[in-house]
Amino acid sequence: MFVATFGMATLWLLMHTSSGLPPIQTIFTQHQTAALRELVHEQTRVDVDLRPMLNDHGKLSAQQVGLSFDKLLRQYRLLEAKVTNSQVDTNYAWLELQLEASFEDQRRGRQMRVVFAFHFKQVGQQLVLRRWVLQDIY
Repeated sequence: MFVATFGMATLWLLMHTSSGLPPIQTIFTQHQTAALRELVHEQTRVDVDLRPMLNDHGKLSAQQVGLSFDKLLRQYRLLEAKVTNSQVDTNYAWLELQLEASFEDQRRGRQMRVVFAFHFKQVGQQLVLRRWVLQDIY
């Protein structure tokens, strides 16, 4: 099942890292801010764009990524989150995970579905978060 879901290129990349697949789904469902910050390499900044849900965008540090994540889950109640797709480029050692999530706006009570894309780059034996963007909202 894992091979069918994620494909051989993803397995190849994961075999060359010690960290395994980043636990994005668990981080969201269990509101693990510290675990999300750990995915950010201390020497890099993450390209973040969460508009229009939040006005957070730009190159953010690990601490700022954690603050954006906390703000997101304060303003929107998470109903469901699931990793739905992955793509790998073995030439450049990067992995993209797509997380589809359902939220309820805490102020307005409106529900929405969103798709986030998380881009990871292999640095040494780890996959490091380099980009977190809101791809679709409906």
